[in-house]
Formats: sequence, structure tokens, C-alpha cells
Amino acid sequence: MDGGDSAGRADGRRLWWFMVAALPAFLVGTFAPQVLNDGDTLWHVAAGRWMLGHGQVPLTDPFSFTFAGKPWHVHEWLAEVLYAVSWQGFGWAGVAALAGLAVAATAGQLHLFVRQRVSAMAAAVAVLLAFACLAPGMLARPHLLALPLLVCWTGVLIEARAREQAPRLGWVLVMPLWANLHGTALFGTALAGWFAAEALVARPAAWRRTFAQWTPFVAGAAASLLLTPRGIEGVVFLVRLTRMESLQTVGEWQPLDLTSIGAAHVLVLAGVGSLAWWRVRMPWTRAALLVLLLGMTLAHQRHQMLLAMVGTMVWAEALGRARAPAGETAGSGFGRAAAAALAAVVALRLAIPTSTHESATNPVVAIAHVPDDLRGRPVINGYNSGGALIGAGIRPFIDGRTDLYGDEFNALAFGAEHGVPGQLQRVLQEWRIAWTFLPAGSPAVAELDRTAGWRRVYADGLIVMHRREATTPH
Repeated sequence: MDGGDSAGRADGRRLWWFMVAALPAFLVGTFAPQVLNDGDTLWHVAAGRWMLGHGQVPLTDPFSFTFAGKPWHVHEWLAEVLYAVSWQGFGWAGVAALAGLAVAATAGQLHLFVRQRVSAMAAAVAVLLAFACLAPGMLARPHLLALPLLVCWTGVLIEARAREQAPRLGWVLVMPLWANLHGTALFGTALAGWFAAEALVARPAAWRRTFAQWTPFVAGAAASLLLTPRGIEGVVFLVRLTRMESLQTVGEWQPLDLTSIGAAHVLVLAGVGSLAWWRVRMPWTRAALLVLLLGMTLAHQRHQMLLAMVGTMVWAEALGRARAPAGETAGSGFGRAAAAALAAVVALRLAIPTSTHESATNPVVAIAHVPDDLRGRPVINGYNSGGALIGAGIRPFIDGRTDLYGDEFNALAFGAEHGVPGQLQRVLQEWRIAWTFLPAGSPAVAELDRTAGWRRVYADGLIVMHRREATTPH
């Protein structure tokens, strides 16, 4: 009886540790205006709606007029379908709720893992810093749905290493789901390989046993990456995507800003400082993993979410081995109450209608002013507004699917928008452009104002539209 009571109390503590982070994380993740403030969300939902309507994953582009019918790798199709189902059921409130649940699951799992190893205060600070790093990417996009799997997968790997065993083979079943949600599944497989190599290094005398334990798991994870509509071609695509030169013009793929202090800087300094303060010794393989994650973040700021999640868990494991966590203060009653509160807040989120917000990536007002006779004709638009045009049923010149358009076309579109000599005129003539939908203040707008045969038809603080005069030859 005492054993059962003890197990019940332990389960209650784990539920509380999960919920104490999940509930506030859901509130932030679902009600923060930025969650729906991204143009890519609009085309992701449109892609999911297309798949639901056609009953298949598209192999060619159905949205743009420039690349219509050309091959398109829809490597995040499952996430897009989930967002579309949420949209069809509850509108944008459903999309925001799904994003919030993903954030809640991530926060809950992360806090549970960390709290089992460090004190309540240390766990709270660590999770807050980790989510401060996530804040710029807290958008209703596929990566958000993959984050709970990243935290779960990392925890499984760390706990398996603590037991000096490989994870149970059944955990490989996470990977096909992950591979169809987001490309970070490739990182997850590499992470499994890293921990397998660590196991070999830690016990070289038992390498045969270690190899036999870990090989089925890592091989199974790698093979699971092929269980997507594109198979091996999809894996090759993910590798090639990270090497595209065009990504350097996208904010999240640019290097981390070192001229000011941000959340990632504080996370690293706090982590290193606490380990040094308590003189925690860490295996060189774990230290090397942290250095690798830091290097990835410095190269591409979007990777700070990997540093925040995986790095925080590696830090907690190291600190937990050196210092026992403080005593517990809450039990199952608190956890059940918090779970009920979360369910109520989810229902509230679904019941409150919401919509996307006016922004540079979603210029709702400007789209509403597009003349009816232009909506079906060739347009040149800014890179950031392409997703909003897709969401409105207008075929864009370019949008956030950088991988679809390729380096050469992306460079042409960038040059046309940003004033590279000759590029705009080339686009206007080669693509027989009938109207423009460009960011206010862009060099292309100023050039069109000076170009004979083009007339402004709309302007606001975000977008300027021109149309070609009827007398101007195409």
C-alpha cells in the first residue's frame, strides 16, 4: 500500500511539474499576437487545405504563377494538414490553439525533465531562458509542432545513456511522424548517432555490446526518414536546402547578432557560469555537443531553438548528477487542477474568434484593395507578402518557399525588389507583369514611380500597388 501511495505521489509531482509550465506556455503561445503574424502561416494553411481538398500531397507547385507545375518538395505536409484541419474546424482560433498546445507540450516536457534534476528555482530560470530563445520563432508554422518531439526524443536519448543502454526500439516510431512534420527530424537522427558514438567512446572495452545495442535504434531512425512522400529524395532535399545561398537573405537564416545581448547570449552565459560555479564536470562529448549547437546558432539564428531545448537538457543532466534537486512542495491535487485549467483555457481559445493581423507579411488592407480585374493577372510582389497573396487566392511572383524557387530566381526577385540595376525591368518584360504589390519604401516602388506607362493605384504604410497602363505594350 505504501508503495502504491509513493508511486501515486511521484506521478502527481510529475503531473504538477509538467502543468506548472504547460499552462502559462499555452496562454503565451496561443494568445500572443505574433503567433499568427507571419505570412508563411498563410501559405502553410493554404497548402494543407489543398491537400485535404485533393486527397494527396502535391508533387508540383499549385500556387504561384512563376513556378506553377514545377516540382515542389512538400516536406512538412503533415503539419500543414494539421493546421488546415484546425482552421477548417475553428478558423484562425483553431490554428492559434494548435500552436499553443505545441508550445505547452514543449514547455511541460522541458520543465519536467529539468525539474527532476535541479531545484525549482533553477528549473524555472532555465525554462524561461529557453523559451526566451524560442520567442522569435513562436509562430504557427510546422517547426512549432515538431518541438515537443525534439524535447521527448532528446530526453529519451539522455536517459538511455544514463542507464548505459540504448533506447527501446519502439521509440523509433516517433521518427516517421517527425519526418513528415518538419525537417528537424534529420537533426534528431544525427543526435541519436551522436549519443551512440558517445556510448562507444565511454566504454571502448565493451564496444561490441554497445554497437549491438545502438545500431538497430540509429539505423531504424535513419530508415524512418525515408517514410515520406519523397523517400530518399526528400532526405537529399533537406541537405541541399541548408546549402542554398538564397537563405542568407532570410532573417532567420542569418548569423546571430553579436552586437547586442539577446536571450541566447544570456542562456549560454548562465549555463556556463552555473556549471563553473558548482564545478560540474561534463564528459567531453557533451561539451562538444554544446559547442556544436552554439556554432550552429552563431551561423543561423533559427538554430537557437535547438540550442535552447537540447542545450538546456544537457545542462540539467550534468548539474543533476552533481547536485540533488530540492524537496517537493506540490502533489497530484495541484497537477489535476492545473490540467483542468488548461482544458478550460483551450476551450476558451477555441470559442473566441480571432484573425490574422495586419503586418508587412500579411498586408490585409492592401489585399482587400486589389482591383478585381488584376487579381488573376501576373504580379510582382515582395518576398514577404507572397504567403498572404496565396492565402487570398492570388498567384504570387514569389513567396516564402525559398527552396521551390532556387538560388537564381530568388536572386532575380531580390534584385528586382531592392533596386539592382536592370532587374526590375527584366522581370516586368520577361514575365509580362500587369501589376505590382511591393513594400512601401522599396527601391522598386521608387523606380516604378519614374517609369513611363506605370500608374499607382493604391498605397498605404505597408504596400504600394502600380498597374501597367493599357497603352504600354507587354
